[in-house]
Amino acid sequence: MQSFGNILNATRISIAMELVNELGKSNKEVSAALGITPSAVSQYIKGKRGVSLKKDANGLKGFDNAIKEASDTIGKLIEIKEYERCQGTVLKIAQELAGISLEGSKTDNIPKEKYSNVEIKSILAERIRREHDSAMYFLGFAQSSGNHFARILFRQIATDSLRHADIVQALFERVDKPLRGELGKVSIEVVDKLLDKAKEHKEISINDIKERLGPEAGLLIESIEMDDREQIALLKKFRSIIKQAIIKGIR
Repeated sequence: MQSFGNILNATRISIAMELVNELGKSNKEVSAALGITPSAVSQYIKGKRGVSLKKDANGLKGFDNAIKEASDTIGKLIEIKEYERCQGTVLKIAQELAGISLEGSKTDNIPKEKYSNVEIKSILAERIRREHDSAMYFLGFAQSSGNHFARILFRQIATDSLRHADIVQALFERVDKPLRGELGKVSIEVVDKLLDKAKEHKEISINDIKERLGPEAGLLIESIEMDDREQIALLKKFRSIIKQAIIKGIR
């Protein structure tokens, strides 16, 4: 099964092509509507980017009809410059194509002691929905903001939400078939190499120039440093899990 991220990108590419080739929209209009650069739109149209993603997505049930309907809707929204709603439409269609079921996804009354597979899926589906909503929300503000740094920050947060949704989708797909023996496929030596690579970023710190570039740039620098710390912490925890597995003889 394709990841949600791939399906979202394929949806965006296909809609961009439909808007330009069939509805006569300009690259600039499509760029504003989909939250991508005009050059990216041009590359999609010329077949220089996203060809394999689009080809894979063509096998999804109802893909062509969904793209056509979404493109018609977005085309009308472009005419009235409702760009935030355009991006929301793309996310919604991608979600439907990914087959993410949100039916009966309320989780308030689920017992906390023990979860059935159905209940776990309900919790995960609700989280996926909320991550998508968050991405839509921040993409809208990024598109409408006149502040360059704010646009970058809001897009980063939206991207994080989509990444989270992709991760949770993978967990959703694994509920009925939990991982077994996967730790044996990664060695401590490999993780150590990845740790060393992750630490290389910190050898060239840009933290000291935050004050020189101003508070907005400083916030973006802080976000990079947070990501660096998180990567290192996650790899250390992963290493610890593998080490414990070795000790317990799982490998």
